[in-house]
Amino acid sequence: MLFDKELQVYLSSAKPIEAKDFYKNKLGLMLLRENESMLEFRSNGTLLTIQIVEEVRPQPTIVLGWRVKEITEIVKSLNSKKVFCERYEFLKQDRLGIWNSSNGLKMVWLKDPDGNILSISEGG
Repeated sequence: MLFDKELQVYLSSAKPIEAKDFYKNKLGLMLLRENESMLEFRSNGTLLTIQIVEEVRPQPTIVLGWRVKEITEIVKSLNSKKVFCERYEFLKQDRLGIWNSSNGLKMVWLKDPDGNILSISEGG
């Protein structure tokens, strides 16, 4: 029923100025519209609406992720914009923060200005 319909994703932010900069200028999403209650972006056909709220309680798990073909180049580009991967002691990550799983999946985790966990993955 909905598999062929446009998907829209929602997040919350208590830091709209920082969130706008992060998603638009650092991650490169297209800002479609903004007002006092929301920011709306497009990422390859998916709408991301960031609702502006008083307080955010980030989830302890990934809330948004992208599958890519060149994770190393993307991470280097993010690093040049002062966006760095999260590091987890229980995972073996390379110098860029990329974790390589035994099945060929490569993955990194980032946090947005409100602490929401985002992922970027390749392969697997």
